[in-house]
Amino acid sequence: MATEPKAIRRPRILHAVVVIAWIAAFGWLAHGQGEDSLLGQFIRSDLWWLVYSAIGILVALAASLLVRPPHQHGQGRLRSYLQTGILFLPLLYLPLAVGSELSTDAAEKRSLFTPRVAVSRPQSSSVVRLEPKQKTAAATTKPDTPSVKRPEPTLLDLVSDPEDFEGSNTTLVGIVHRDKRLRSNAFYCYRLVMVCCAADATPAGIIVQWPESPKLKNGTWVKVHGKVTLTTFEGSEYPAVSAVSVEKTTKPKNPFIIPR
Repeated sequence: MATEPKAIRRPRILHAVVVIAWIAAFGWLAHGQGEDSLLGQFIRSDLWWLVYSAIGILVALAASLLVRPPHQHGQGRLRSYLQTGILFLPLLYLPLAVGSELSTDAAEKRSLFTPRVAVSRPQSSSVVRLEPKQKTAAATTKPDTPSVKRPEPTLLDLVSDPEDFEGSNTTLVGIVHRDKRLRSNAFYCYRLVMVCCAADATPAGIIVQWPESPKLKNGTWVKVHGKVTLTTFEGSEYPAVSAVSVEKTTKPKNPFIIPR
């Protein structure tokens, strides 16, 4: 039996190596638990089946290249090299993408100032939906009873339903963005809301009113303690926090807000 020429074997071997490298890259991203894994920085956990399906397809493709390789000559072999190079290029970018995040300039291009973020938050045992208080005639005749302490509103609560939490105390963690359209004693504190994956991440945040705002730098992660209020921004009512304290903090393992 004639031995397969090295010139024919080389393109398919390179192709198989790149496919195997992709399998290893997906495995690296999926390593870990839940949203703390690297994959949690790119896609919602309930959509991970797409990644696992891709791994299965890549395994099948690598096996087919090794077991029944296509015989390519001349221009076909050149095309195979080109396809392998195109498949390999995203692998060079992957290590940089894992450690990167949207700058405040990039976030601003994704509609940084949004009065409302429409997010579907279904009722479940893990989500507490806080409804606005309603006064009834019967309530005036009943003796006062201790009310259940409401949990502090989250950043997503304040962006979607700020009126429901006006006057409440809150503690928020977000990124600083100082905008020339804001007063000198205010800054925008935001997080990226990931509905599907990192590609569709949208900034969601509130205006923080704090006398020492000029000391903060754009892109700094901060923890804000204060009282929920409403302010006017460019003619529209906008959620805000009158801060009691603002302190620098470390970036969360998963910087995204993932609505449930």
